[in-house]
Amino acid sequence: MAHLPINKVERASLDLQMNSILLNAASAGGDTFNSHEGVFVRAVNDSGGNITITIAAVDTLIPTSDAGARSVNDMTVVVPTATSNGIYFEVPPAFIGLGGIVTMTYSTEVGLFLTVMEVNHD
Repeated sequence: MAHLPINKVERASLDLQMNSILLNAASAGGDTFNSHEGVFVRAVNDSGGNITITIAAVDTLIPTSDAGARSVNDMTVVVPTATSNGIYFEVPPAFIGLGGIVTMTYSTEVGLFLTVMEVNHD
């Protein structure tokens, strides 16, 4: 399991920077990263079939406005093979653990490449 770094990208030249950011090969036991508002993941699938990324829910019950609670299932993201630029996703707060850590596991790590990014809006 590896801890993926956050790559800071500039909003003004985001399109130019996307292809120059190093993609990390997914680890067999999964990977972790620090998350907060504005952080997102790019996942690229270079295998022969779809790959599912699973992020376990940390808060399994979220309070509702009617004094009840709603259960939270694990988050799954399917990364298809047909997208050359990959897919992008953010992780909602219910899936971010203590210290801002997110843990991802994979249906297979073979052919899966990831990077974690944060856009600098200055």
